[in-house]
Amino acid sequence: MLSGYVELIHGEAKRENSVQQHPLGTRGIDPNGNVFRYVSAGEALGAGVVVMQAAGIANHDMDLVTAATAQDATSVTVTLGGTAATLDQYKQGYLIVNDGPGEGHAYAIAGNPAADSSATLAVRLESGDDIRVALTTASLCGLMANPYSSVEVYDADDIDGIPAGVSTTAITSGYYCWVQTWGFASVLCDVASVIGLPVRVSDGTNGATEPLDRDGTHENEPMIGIAALIATVTTDYGVVYLQISP
Repeated sequence: MLSGYVELIHGEAKRENSVQQHPLGTRGIDPNGNVFRYVSAGEALGAGVVVMQAAGIANHDMDLVTAATAQDATSVTVTLGGTAATLDQYKQGYLIVNDGPGEGHAYAIAGNPAADSSATLAVRLESGDDIRVALTTASLCGLMANPYSSVEVYDADDIDGIPAGVSTTAITSGYYCWVQTWGFASVLCDVASVIGLPVRVSDGTNGATEPLDRDGTHENEPMIGIAALIATVTTDYGVVYLQISP
């Protein structure tokens, strides 16, 4: 294993599994230096499509009333909104202090119990990531799941989160696999791109790319890489040098 990476043999990044093999978000690197992230699929995914972080839970993602919590504490208790939480729903995710004392801090979550809607939830923090600034009842917090949990096709009309990578193969909903985040990849194209120029997520076709247009009406979609080798044709799959996460 390389420092900070799982070393993948050729083809390993295309193997899905019904049982989780690595922590979500684990980096993998293949012999060619291409980089991948380990994910779970929130829906069935085809090969070569851009995927994104799943939507947050509106009753969990901000302004949760927080119990007073001392500096150096290793857990934080919040009161949920009108949506229940499942066991370890936020494991390997983040607790964000979005307002009040301690605001601006993000903490890594080790796990959480199940809790009913509008109930209190004691969130356990990862060892070493204890509370730096004491929280009070005026502190407001939000919960974010691991961004590589339940990834879904990047929806041009309903963007839920950041681009998480490009699927390496067809992935069964609920299964675990790798998505590519850096290096040469085959990606669905919505509009023909120009070799050597940037591409972004498409504003018209889910899971696809198109040329970055800095002067157009959709210039704010995230850039994900550079068109490479193949002059792409609309609805075909072209080579993109991905630059999502090294």
